[in-house]
Amino acid sequence: MARGHRLVWTLAAGVLAACGERERPDDDLAAIHAPEVARLVSANEALAGANIPVLDPATMNDAEIRRVLGSGPHCSFRYTAEGKPVLAVLWKESGAAADGTVKLNGDLVALTGTAAEGKLTLTAGAVQMILTPDAPLGSPPARGDERREADLEFAVGDKLRVGYRGYYACPE
Repeated sequence: MARGHRLVWTLAAGVLAACGERERPDDDLAAIHAPEVARLVSANEALAGANIPVLDPATMNDAEIRRVLGSGPHCSFRYTAEGKPVLAVLWKESGAAADGTVKLNGDLVALTGTAAEGKLTLTAGAVQMILTPDAPLGSPPARGDERREADLEFAVGDKLRVGYRGYYACPE
């Protein structure tokens, strides 16, 4: 056998031997999966074991909001103009009351609220959230309202009280 052919056969054997060492792409156990929807719990259960002084409302996806408020249109408060909602609100027919949801310590909490004096106060157990848009809060706000700046005050009993500046909108 010619010397050049021996070199080609040796290289081919080395390449083929390495083929059995690779995992197939469908064996990838670290693949990205769709996020799980957080479970719905009471406010007290969501706060159990939480380090209250560092607790912040977390962002929610659409599936989590729908789980608590249903599939209808809702209003939301976001920390940033393009961020995900940290508070979602579904106004009731009367316009003076609303249901809402927030994600605390990895779990969803259902809130009930009332609107008065340009503010919406939502509560569940020791959790209280007060939403105050810069423009007067209608009852309920008209759908398609422009995004407006707002303040959100978050309190857990007498252990935590913190305020956030962000954006409130009611899309169509």
